Amino acid sequence: MTQDDEAHFTLPGFLGRLGPISHSGCADMNRGRATNVYSNLGAITLLIVLFSIACTQARPPSPSPSVDIEATVAARLQEERAKSLTPTLQREQVDEASVVSRVIPSVVRLSSGKGMGSGVVVDKGLILTNRHVVSDTQILTVKTANGRDYQARVVARDQTFDLALLQFSGLDVPNLALGDPGQFRLGDPLIAIGYPLDLKGEATVTRGLLSALRVGEPASGEWVQTDAAVNPGNSGGPLVNMRGELAGLVTMATKWDNYTPVEGVNFALSAGIIRDILPAMRLAVGQMPPGTSLASEEVAREVTQLIMQIDDVKMEAYRSGDPSPMKHLVSPVYYELFASRFKRPPTAARIESKMVDFQVRAVYVLPGDVAIADDFEVWQTK
Repeated sequence: MTQDDEAHFTLPGFLGRLGPISHSGCADMNRGRATNVYSNLGAITLLIVLFSIACTQARPPSPSPSVDIEATVAARLQEERAKSLTPTLQREQVDEASVVSRVIPSVVRLSSGKGMGSGVVVDKGLILTNRHVVSDTQILTVKTANGRDYQARVVARDQTFDLALLQFSGLDVPNLALGDPGQFRLGDPLIAIGYPLDLKGEATVTRGLLSALRVGEPASGEWVQTDAAVNPGNSGGPLVNMRGELAGLVTMATKWDNYTPVEGVNFALSAGIIRDILPAMRLAVGQMPPGTSLASEEVAREVTQLIMQIDDVKMEAYRSGDPSPMKHLVSPVYYELFASRFKRPPTAARIESKMVDFQVRAVYVLPGDVAIADDFEVWQTK
């Protein structure tokens, strides 16, 4: 792929293959490690207890000292109360202004002849934003937090999740780390940063809560729902947690529902989806995360066989009209997306799709034992 080429990625080319390869295996491995740690700790604790009992039994009895029971109980209650309050106090002492000042250099204003929006630097020379922000534009103007202008080129688009990747040079700003959805909690404070309404000057900062984590609504994928205020121009900007990590990419706001005004129901594409799809988009510019390597022949062969198996099941699903055999092969998010294609009126014509060309160009292994395939497929649909 040349540098001038623009890549278009879709979910069937990526997420469906990663689901069964990486996540469950990593989870099992982590559970195993945790079990070993706790079992060892339990053994040590048991030895200490037994040793203490043995020493106590070996000592001659001593006179019981007088004890102030009320004072002892009060002291223990105060100690337990202090333990329970400490985490709460630590959370309340987080300086939101410090989080914003650390994140804001990574947030940029994007503009073209057709629209405007926000973006976030996810790696050196790479900006992630929404596809609807860039539309069909190839070159956009990037304005950074310090007011300087740069030119960026769209190198990859993903229609499924409304994502676009831009490449630029001449600017070295920190990239924003991706949060772990497994650590998200309902009620967590979140901060939205962006350039709504194309207001001049510095970025706008709003605050809200993590209202819900939703899969399949308001669109395909996993979404972080928040009541942080967002407006046109916030699209493509970050929704960050109090650790300064990207919790989601602001994508849409609900203003009306059946002619009824709606407030505080806004959505950001989850960092989990971004973490899965971003490596595939980075292939367009030949960039991969540090520690990435070409897969061994054995791993490449296994990944290729898995892709072929998924494609075979996919073709059978299109032939029979039943997507359920895909469920055990792919991630829940991808299955929900795939199955949604079969939800059509009974009178509608059945989709028939057949793969007519297939080639795996390369297989890479990313940190965390995640495999990604650069493959070429041609499907014929009628």
